[in-house]
Amino acid sequence: MLRRLSSIVRRHGLANRRYNSTEVSRVARIGKLPEGYDLVEVLRASKAVLSPIEQIVPAQDHVLLRFFDKDLARRFLLTKSNPYVKDCEYDRPVPLVSAKMAAYCGLGAQRKVRLTAATPLTVETARAALSAHEDPPVTDIRIHNGTAFIDFADINSAIKVVNSPDVTGLVDAKFEYFETARQFRTPDFVSRALEIRLAGKRTIVISGIQDVAKAEEAVWSTVGSKTSERVLDSQIVPEQKAMVLAFSTARFANEFRRKFSPKGFQVNVTMVKTHLYRPEVTAIGMGASRTLQIRGDGSQNLAQFGQFGSVLQAVQKDDVTEITYKSFWDSMNALLQLESGNHGLTGFDGVSVSFSKTEPVTIAPPRLPPSSEPSPSAGGLNFVEKAKSLASEALPQEV
Repeated sequence: MLRRLSSIVRRHGLANRRYNSTEVSRVARIGKLPEGYDLVEVLRASKAVLSPIEQIVPAQDHVLLRFFDKDLARRFLLTKSNPYVKDCEYDRPVPLVSAKMAAYCGLGAQRKVRLTAATPLTVETARAALSAHEDPPVTDIRIHNGTAFIDFADINSAIKVVNSPDVTGLVDAKFEYFETARQFRTPDFVSRALEIRLAGKRTIVISGIQDVAKAEEAVWSTVGSKTSERVLDSQIVPEQKAMVLAFSTARFANEFRRKFSPKGFQVNVTMVKTHLYRPEVTAIGMGASRTLQIRGDGSQNLAQFGQFGSVLQAVQKDDVTEITYKSFWDSMNALLQLESGNHGLTGFDGVSVSFSKTEPVTIAPPRLPPSSEPSPSAGGLNFVEKAKSLASEALPQEV
């Protein structure tokens, strides 16, 4: 038993050492600020509030802005125009955004949080509620119609507060992320003009399927890969003989519709309008995907990963195992549960897990008993229900 344990530790140590951290220039420095400067004024004057930022670090004579990637930092430095901010430059390089951060953002996390309660709030009562969380750094608090809108200096603080079980000192109070377009990144693969022109039709419903295996083969052959970041989720609805595909953009859905031409059978293809997946495309821009990369020799029981949702495929590449989920949301949830220890997987303690373009995190020892019952994410379950509804609506109407 001890010999097996030591071999696992040695194997995992070697696997983790083989990962070389990549550092990128994604931190901008606003320098030469006057003594006693107003942080809110600096953020507004520099137009930093218009960009999604992971962390804001104020210092005596400067402010550091850690963006989610180097492109956002570059855009900020290229567009500086306010004379109040006279000295903007890159700060030292830092590692890529962590897989944990990308996963949280994919599920909607951001720095702006809304606090509601049974009675109208004030700035003072909002600060009192925050004090229970060791006074996390906040850049701004605004009150509108009795609701507090809080801008945290770093997204990790916002995540901790939102994930807290209750709010001290207030009745029926709740912290929740407040979605604003400014807090989300629009990656280069998203064309706003095309999204409008294509009327937001980001979902494909394929109905009249007689052979599911052939239909799935034709679908993924058209997409190009089961790991494609273009697809957020794919669900078979057997009772409707349909397959529903959620694409991250209307452009990707439209390209699929034009290319999809299955051989040997006929199906009906319908494009459906759905909302813009802002958190999801933001996370994809950071490097998140439906595929988890686990470093190790792959000898463990990979079927265990099914406890987080339906696994589309598992592929071993050297010392890296890639687990691809059907659902983007299940993949995000899986990584967060693995990192927190809120899982029942055995044989993976201390192994690194990540997406392909993010800094890895470590799988924590399991706190739950082994389970063969899948426990999909809330987002994954929501899409299953939506897929059933869309498949039903896409059926030919009887005259």
